[in-house]
This record gives sequence, structure tokens and C-alpha cells, in this order.
Amino acid sequence: MDEERLVEIIGESLMMGEDRRQLIERLSGHGVAVTPELDSRIERISADPLARAGRNLGLRLRKRNWLLETLFRLADEAGYVTKVPRHTDVSSEEFFFEYYGRNIPIVLAGAIADWPAVSRWTPDYLKARIGDRIVQVQSDRNSNPDFELYKDRHARELPFSAYMDLITAEGSNNNFYMTAYNSPRNEAAMSCIREDMGTIDRYLDPGADNRYGLPWIGPAGTITPMHHDLTNNMLAQVAGRKVVKLVPSIQADAMYNDVHVFSAVSDIESPGFDIERFPRFARSRVLDVTLLPGDVLFIPIGWWHQVRSLDFSVTVTFTNFLRNNTFHESYPS
Repeated sequence: MDEERLVEIIGESLMMGEDRRQLIERLSGHGVAVTPELDSRIERISADPLARAGRNLGLRLRKRNWLLETLFRLADEAGYVTKVPRHTDVSSEEFFFEYYGRNIPIVLAGAIADWPAVSRWTPDYLKARIGDRIVQVQSDRNSNPDFELYKDRHARELPFSAYMDLITAEGSNNNFYMTAYNSPRNEAAMSCIREDMGTIDRYLDPGADNRYGLPWIGPAGTITPMHHDLTNNMLAQVAGRKVVKLVPSIQADAMYNDVHVFSAVSDIESPGFDIERFPRFARSRVLDVTLLPGDVLFIPIGWWHQVRSLDFSVTVTFTNFLRNNTFHESYPS
């Protein structure tokens, strides 16, 4: 182990309040030999003023984690994090008081079932309507396990008709996907099918600039890895089915936040997922939701989630709620 990594492990362990036995076990797990010289090194680092400052910060972090764990236990006992409720005809007042304000997800079953798009948006229909208009998509995602972190590298432009031929021919795969990230480039091309969409006026502002939402179009097998969003989101499932796995926002410590809003626990459904690498994840509460055409899922800000398409799928996400949703502006980047 190089010098920098050794100091990093020792410093992090001291900051998080680990005792000497725990630290030695951790270093031994990394193949570091336990010697008198290592003991002296730990003592010197421990006495450094920066290490003392780190311990103070670590104590504050552990107190925060204690509070979040306590809030989770209270929510669990109240039944708020045992399953995602599925209801129809939820009033605006009930939605914003019971779910939006309390940071609790809900499936609004059949909330957009009356949209013409739900019955119309098949691959053939979309291909005929949008035609050869140029769109941007994410491509070659299978070549990079961190495809979501490097979206610009995977951006590709092509006629929409060619994109539909591509994903139809390849069948179930995660290689190609039109995502919300591509939306600014695709706004003009997608405008021709807006007449098929309705509104969700009970919860969303119909006059907002972003009232048309952000489309996701792809084949069965597309995956969005585990992450949380910086806004409250409404996922309107127009075509196909999707499986969403959610973890409560108050279990942030179990989710191994990595880069920005992404988790190092990227795909808990993968056959290669190794729980041994992420022992804190064992404490997480994973809630499963299967979205059907016409359903809408409210994902509260901060809730961790990963998404997988079971069929050819079209989803539109909305953030233009009738309540404040500008919390991202104070996010520490």
C-alpha cells in the first residue's frame, strides 16, 4: 500500500472514532503488516492537530447518522417505510400534506391513464410521428461501467427513426437510451407528440416553462443506477413497465454516496453485486415498485433509487410542482 493511501485509511478511521483494534483489523484487511513502526505511525498521526480536528468533525457526522437512524426507526414503526402506497384519486391537499411535505413516495395508480399517449406511444407510432428528426441519445453504455458519470462521452445524434430501428433490432439491452439528460437537444423533435399528453394539474404547475417534462425512451433492459435526485420528481409511466427500487433518504449512511448524487452501490440487482463490499447497505430498506402504463410515481427528494425497464418503455419525468422545489440551489457541490 502506498504512503498516501495508508495515511488516508488511518485518518478516516480516527475521524470516525474507531479504536486501535478496529483500525488494526482494517489495515490488516488491506494487507498491511502490524509492526511497532506502524503503532508509532498511528500515534503520531493521532496526535496531529489535523487529526484532532477530523475527530471533532467525525463526531458531528456520527451524531447526524444517529439522528437519521432514529428517524428511520420511528418512520418504520409508523409504517411509513414498509412499502410504497398505491392509491387512486389523491387530492392535491392530501398529496402535498401526506407525501410531498413528509418526504414519502406514493404510486398514483392510473393518474395518466386517460392520456392518449398511453395507448398510442408504440415504437411504430413514435417512429411515424417523429420520423427522421435528429435526436440525441446515450449510446455504447455497455462499454463503460460508469456510463452515468460520463454521459457526455456517450452522447450520440441520429435520426429518431434510426434510433427506433436500432433499439428494436437489438432487443433487451442497456446499450442505448434516450434519457432526461438528452432533453435540451431533443425538445424540438419531441414537440410533435405533445398533443398526445395531458396534464397533472392537481400536483403540477401547467404554466411552468418545464411543464412538458423530460422523456426517457428505450428498450427493455435499460438501467439507471442507484442515485438520489436534488429535486422532488414525478415519474409518469406512459408505455411499458418499469421496476423501481427505492431506499429512504434518511438511510443515506447505508448508501455509500460516491460521486455527486451517485452511490457506489450502483446496481443491487446485478448477479455480481457483492454485499461484503458494502456492509452498511445490509441495513437499508429496499422498497420495490412496478410501474404500469398510466401510473405515476412520486419520488421524494433524497430518496435513493435505481430503475430498470421490463419492456420497451416511455417515461416522462416532471419537477414543476405547485410547491417549492428549488432545494437543489443550496446543494453543496
